[in-house]
Amino acid sequence: MRVAIALLAASALCVAFAAHYAVGYAAGPQATPDGALGRGFGDKYAWYKLDAGIRLIADTGRPGMIVVHKSWCGACKSLGPVFAAAKPVLDEAHNFVMINVFDDEEPSTPDFGPDGKYIPRIMFTDGRGRIRTEITSPNPKYKYFYAQPNDIVNSMHAALALANNLKNAAEQVAEPATHEHSGHAEL
Repeated sequence: MRVAIALLAASALCVAFAAHYAVGYAAGPQATPDGALGRGFGDKYAWYKLDAGIRLIADTGRPGMIVVHKSWCGACKSLGPVFAAAKPVLDEAHNFVMINVFDDEEPSTPDFGPDGKYIPRIMFTDGRGRIRTEITSPNPKYKYFYAQPNDIVNSMHAALALANNLKNAAEQVAEPATHEHSGHAEL
């Protein structure tokens, strides 16, 4: 009887785990995991709050996109509908953990404002959740301000390429190749 209960509990845990992590893996639009977190940036995206998003990045190794905006910001209100309607951004979003940081949710740590605390800002993380400051917009004064969807998509591609390079490098370190030399295998 105890074995049956343990197996049932393990099965339920596996189902819950699979259901939790299936969100965000499926391509295309999907339900927002944390409720209606689009907050002007589109409810077709699988948005997460910061803490949940960072945990999911760590669990899955997927890169993240962090959108920081405020309810009172005119530039944020202008960018939101453009972002929400940008099909090329939505098409790439399934490759990312999408994090929507709104109003007072923004941490005060300096890494969330690498070149200032202006808004809106869109930043990208690697698969470990570290903000990659080398992935920027074309705007030299405000490196994380994006005005055009194609610039966002270009940075999404850069973030994916970086994530793949880091993943490949980590795999090569984890599984060193052997080479034949003088009849002996070397690491």
